[in-house]
Amino acid sequence: MKDVKVNKRQVNTREQARKTNGQRHRRRRKRSYMLYYILLMFFVVIAFVTLSVTVFFNIDHFSVKGVSAISTETILDVSGVKKGDNLLRLSMKEIQKKILEKTIQADKVSVRRKLPSTLEITVTEAKPFANIKQGETYSILSQGGRIIKSGLSEKNKDVLTIIGADFPNAKVGDFIDMAKDEKLQTLEKINTALKENKIEGIKGIDVTNIVDISLNYRDRVTIQIGSISEISYKLLFAKEVLENRENNSVKGILDARNPGKVYFNPSSD
Repeated sequence: MKDVKVNKRQVNTREQARKTNGQRHRRRRKRSYMLYYILLMFFVVIAFVTLSVTVFFNIDHFSVKGVSAISTETILDVSGVKKGDNLLRLSMKEIQKKILEKTIQADKVSVRRKLPSTLEITVTEAKPFANIKQGETYSILSQGGRIIKSGLSEKNKDVLTIIGADFPNAKVGDFIDMAKDEKLQTLEKINTALKENKIEGIKGIDVTNIVDISLNYRDRVTIQIGSISEISYKLLFAKEVLENRENNSVKGILDARNPGKVYFNPSSD
């Protein structure tokens, strides 16, 4: 009986071929599974997005905050939004813009989604900040820089009066850009300095000439502060004279234009 000789090279080649084919099949199956899961995930995402803008996240509740002078019904009415609208399809900026344009009593509006079904609207109501004297009439400027009233024959006695900051083209509802108006920037710095020094009783500010500014103190003393330079320092010395050195009934002019030096000139009447 003859011995059968096995060619080891051929055996190794066949085994290597089987091994290679097996790896190739496994890679193909793996790619097939990956493609399957990718397609499945794609369809799941499409279904979720479709349901989100049709069935899910529809408005069921409104939350309106910060209103007292303005009714909740007014805010919701001018917003143009109603129950059943989809939260994800609404533009928060557009809703905010609508409310501000149609609600003069609002200085600021914030709108945000509270998933799954609430639209939250927060309003900062416009509160009078100052009378703006314009010719023979007055306009009311809000704390947010909005003209909330105009053409008034009498000023609001509860707020200060600003002279020399005219806005002839501004209409009721317009916002005055304080960052672009030098006189309003000056007023803001004066207001900050008054708060820092805890000075009360300022009834008016004249900024007709921003290097020759004057303040009306309790309708009896005119405080001359010149320019805005070192305003806080000037007002600190003016406060000391007003509170500690002068009788509450004395009228006159307080010259505080030079920092560190204050002169009071009583009036003759």
